[in-house]
Order: sequence, then structure tokens, then C-alpha cells
Amino acid sequence: MHRLVIQEVYYDQPGADGDAVFTELRGTPGLSLDGWSLVGINQDGATYRSVHLMGGIIPLDGMFVISTANAEPSLSMVSDLIGNIDWQNGPGDTIELRDESNALIDAL
Repeated sequence: MHRLVIQEVYYDQPGADGDAVFTELRGTPGLSLDGWSLVGINQDGATYRSVHLMGGIIPLDGMFVISTANAEPSLSMVSDLIGNIDWQNGPGDTIELRDESNALIDAL
């Protein structure tokens, strides 16, 4: 049984992108994210982005936050990982959470 899901995503903010976008995962504290990834899929089914979660571990509060390198200070302070997570938001675009065997675990 997998113990990890996509909890919340904030993407494509008004104005310049990047400083407030984040992706939050909820999972069992202590769970290693080695081999896990988030994958952006266009409406045509093509992958446009993969964010590898290697080295990540779900913290004690169960929330794992990913932000961009230029995150605003309040977001940067709570981020567990830096990644390119400003996802596309067209009709049919999805974000997939995949485990270490590349199996689809959750999608949004």
C-alpha cells in the first residue's frame, strides 16, 4: 500500500511565475521518496516535466513541500525540496505522482 498522495498544488500565479508556486505531498512521516517523481503531462499525453524526489523524506508533520528556487521567503522557509514545479494548467494537463517502480499512484 502506498502512503503518499498529492495534497495541494498552487501553480501559474498571476503575474510573474515562480515565487509563490508550490506542490505539497501528504504521506507517512519518515517515508523515503528515493525513486519517486512528479510528472507533468500535456493534454496530448506527452511528458513535459519530471521532478525527481530523490533524497526527500516525509517530515514528522506528514507534509512535504516543494517550491521553486526563487520562492518567496515565507514559502522557502517551509520547503523540503526545490524543483521546477510551476505546472502547466491547460485543459487536460495533469500532474502524476509515480513511485519507485514508475507506477501511477495519484494524479491531479
